[in-house]
Amino acid sequence: MKKNPSLIVSVISCILVVICLIQISGLKSEISSLRSTVNHMSSQTSNDISNIYGTVRDMMEEQTNQLTSSDWAYGEIDIDGRSAEVVCTVVPKVYNPDVTKAALLCNGEEVPMEYSNGQYTATLSLPLFDENKIEQVLFNDEGTVRTQTLDWYIYPRYEALLTIHTNFSGGATSKPAGGAVTVQKEGTVGIYIERKGGFQLQSIEVVEILDGEEIGRIPVDMTPEAQREYEEAASKRGEAIPENVTSASASVPAMSDDITYAGAETFLYDLNKEYKVPYGGMLEIYVDVIDDHGLRYRSFVDCYAFTATGEPDSLREEGLRMYSRGEPMYILDEDGDVLFEVDKERFY
Repeated sequence: MKKNPSLIVSVISCILVVICLIQISGLKSEISSLRSTVNHMSSQTSNDISNIYGTVRDMMEEQTNQLTSSDWAYGEIDIDGRSAEVVCTVVPKVYNPDVTKAALLCNGEEVPMEYSNGQYTATLSLPLFDENKIEQVLFNDEGTVRTQTLDWYIYPRYEALLTIHTNFSGGATSKPAGGAVTVQKEGTVGIYIERKGGFQLQSIEVVEILDGEEIGRIPVDMTPEAQREYEEAASKRGEAIPENVTSASASVPAMSDDITYAGAETFLYDLNKEYKVPYGGMLEIYVDVIDDHGLRYRSFVDCYAFTATGEPDSLREEGLRMYSRGEPMYILDEDGDVLFEVDKERFY
């Protein structure tokens, strides 16, 4: 049998091509692995350099920092004066108590500090519902002025007063007839309250408003026993229950009927009620939380608006529903005057 040289060459060529392809594939894998390794090393080097820069920057800032320590804390809250007391302290690294004078630059104005027991202190009276900025501290050594940046932003409304969020879990049915819509509402109102350092409350109330007029005010029973009953009712409906309900973290000071809640609490209210809303009317439901200063924090819970023919008016409802689960819409004083109204832009 004669061998075909062309066939043999073709077979050998195919084998060589396969071998080359295998080698090329291996080379591609090695190149990909090398590229990955180089990228990783580059990223690691970049991170190391950033960390070095950060460490050097921190060391330089520490070296140029003229303060050993600095701090501020809230003092008394003056509701009538709409102000919050803020106590500021600084301890400079280098100073002469007999010579060195210190002052804070607060809201663009210099406020002198007093020296006592190794530190400079100033007690400020700042607007309760405004944001305040303490920009820097100035040290004056017989005409030689040194400055140290502080950049303290102080907003008593969100730091010294209560933070409150409300929600409603459950459902409602509506049935129009005879010029009015019957709204049957069944579910749980949740009220989450927080303040750093603890807080005291006078009461919590569910407020019902129909066409701008208050038609009901229901006190929420804050006792652990009542809270457990509200919790059981919610559980039977299959609703999720917050973890810290029933005032579990409340502490009762000795010889006092006042309860101090430690940091954060969640209260519940079982709302199972029927309402009659006239055609063209609107029902609004809020929660009022009254703190130990007598301030009333009003938070939105739910609303139902209807057209002149008894159909749901979603456009009117949307104007209020944007406040759902948000901070209180208003803070009122004991006379019902509005002290603070939340900026609507915070909800967009």
